[in-house]
Amino acid sequence: MSGKPGWQAQRCPQVFSWPAPAGVFADRFDRRTLLLCGNLLGAAILGTLALLQSSSALGLPVLTSAALLLGMAGSTLTPAENVAVRNLVHPDLLPRALSLMQARTAVSLIAGPVAGGALLTAEPAWVFTLDAATYLLAAACMAALPSGAGPVAQGSPR
Repeated sequence: MSGKPGWQAQRCPQVFSWPAPAGVFADRFDRRTLLLCGNLLGAAILGTLALLQSSSALGLPVLTSAALLLGMAGSTLTPAENVAVRNLVHPDLLPRALSLMQARTAVSLIAGPVAGGALLTAEPAWVFTLDAATYLLAAACMAALPSGAGPVAQGSPR
């Protein structure tokens, strides 16, 4: 794994305690806003990668920086999502909702590398564009959530 800088950059935020402030963000700020902004940030990063790839200006330093930024955004999205689902889903349906979230994670961990290998034959700019579109779809879903997505800490900014 030492020869894969993208993998290392993607894991750096998790290793160097980015989740600690991310959890604080999820507790203090509106979860819907965090989820919306995080997904829009992911779309912007991947859209930028698509543009740079199509203009042949994409290099390893940019890819590594993008992987680091996407890892940080993902580390911020996870705690906000975990709290928001508990605030939005009826308590009777919560076990099923949490099970679906775990199943989604498991499937992505298994299918992601397989799909990534298959996409190696495709034009990278299209792959980045497709991934940016998935972030935009997620952002649209977050925009449809009710404002607030659960309580925030007393005296915190909204």
